[in-house]
Amino acid sequence: MLSTTVTDAAHKGALMKLDPTEIARTQFPNRDENGQDEAKVLELRKSIRSAGGNVEPIKVRVRPGTGEEGNPPVHECVYGHRRMDACASLGLPVLAVVVADMDDKALLIERIAENRGRSEYTALEQGRICLAALNAGHFRTQAALADDLGLDESQVSKALELARLPEEVLSAFSLSCELTYRDAKPLTDAVKANKQEVIEKAKTIATMEPRPCTKEVIKLLTEASHPARVERFKTCP
Repeated sequence: MLSTTVTDAAHKGALMKLDPTEIARTQFPNRDENGQDEAKVLELRKSIRSAGGNVEPIKVRVRPGTGEEGNPPVHECVYGHRRMDACASLGLPVLAVVVADMDDKALLIERIAENRGRSEYTALEQGRICLAALNAGHFRTQAALADDLGLDESQVSKALELARLPEEVLSAFSLSCELTYRDAKPLTDAVKANKQEVIEKAKTIATMEPRPCTKEVIKLLTEASHPARVERFKTCP
C-alpha cells in the first residue's frame, strides 16, 4: 500500500492508492466473463495507461474482523473490479475509496447499484448475485431482496430460475450472457420434466464445434426433455 492518503468527504471514505494485487475480490459473483466487451476492456486499459492510473476511483472496504488488535487490514473490492484488474495488469497502483465500516448487505446493495448504473446485468448475472445474497442469509425472502435492491420481483424470480439450473445445462451455452428472463421457464420446465436426458444433451452440446446459437441450444434441450415425443414426430410420414 502506498503511503499517500487523502480524506475525501464527498466519497465518505479515505482516498488511497493501493496495490491492486493485494485487494481481495468480493464473495459475490462478478460479471460473466463471456459477456465482456473486449473492445471496452482494451479501451479502459488504454485510458488508464495513458493517465498513469485510474482517474475514477474504485471502492473497497476493510473486511470485517481485520485491521484490529495489530492485525493488518484486508481490503476487499466493493466495485470497480475491471479498473482494479487493468491497473494490476499494467503494474500501477489503483486509486480507491476505502471505507472502514461496511457489512455484507450494504456492500451488495452498493455494488449492484453502481454496476447497474454502468450497464444492466444480464438475466443470468442478476440471478447469480441474487442467489448468492439469499444463500448468505442477507435477505429474509425473495420479495425483501427485490424491494431492498429496487428490482422487479417477477424479474428476480425468473433470474433465480436461470441461476438454479444445473451447471451442465448452463455450460451448454457458449454465450450464457444471451439468455433472457423469458428463457427461464422453458429451461426450468425441461429440467423438471426429464433432468437426466437434458443434462446428457447439454453435455453433448458443450462438445460441439462450432457451438449452436443460444436459441438452438434452448430448442435442443427442451426437445431432449421429451425424447419419445420427438422420436414420434421424426417418424411421421
